Amino acid sequence: MVLGDVTKVSFNYPKGVYFEGVKMVKVISIEVPEGLDEKDARLAIAIEAFRRELISVGKAAELAGIPLQTFIEELRKRGIPAYRYDDEEAMRELEIGTS
Repeated sequence: MVLGDVTKVSFNYPKGVYFEGVKMVKVISIEVPEGLDEKDARLAIAIEAFRRELISVGKAAELAGIPLQTFIEELRKRGIPAYRYDDEEAMRELEIGTS
């Protein structure tokens, strides 16, 4: 919906998105500058929620409405690591410990 020089964007959280154990079912309406659309708004909100560690990378991709790999590429473009592991944690996770 376009209102003058701003666009009103509304969307629902995707099914299964939880925050602190509470299912998110809220509808959000925001006004964005002309030229931005729902896709842009969803991506920006998902990136910010992920950056603030409110949701996982998978849930952020779901919120953005894009495949996980595409979301990871968007994070990479912005210099945001998709996974917050240091080298030692990554090696433990991958079971490549040093003896």
